[in-house]
Amino acid sequence: MLWSKPATLPQRFAWVVTPTRARLMLDDVRVLEVRQQRTGWVVEVFLVDPSGQKPSMAVRSLAAGQRWGAQWAKRRADYLMALVPERAPEPVPPRWSE
Repeated sequence: MLWSKPATLPQRFAWVVTPTRARLMLDDVRVLEVRQQRTGWVVEVFLVDPSGQKPSMAVRSLAAGQRWGAQWAKRRADYLMALVPERAPEPVPPRWSE
């Protein structure tokens, strides 16, 4: 069986993967999570609109959940990035020589 890789995500998005779960992060904010539940896998979305609905769905595998999550996030990338404003880099303090 061939396994396809998850879709390429815009900058600021990254997967944090362990054997039992994968979290899609936008900077340091959890967008969604693919996790094992009983004998299957579930995708649960955490970063959603103000209506408060948290969609979740069953998928066949961790990789299938990552593919679904990547497609979902790509379609909503502009909206999600508006919810999580980009942080300005921390200024580096000057080095004083004595």
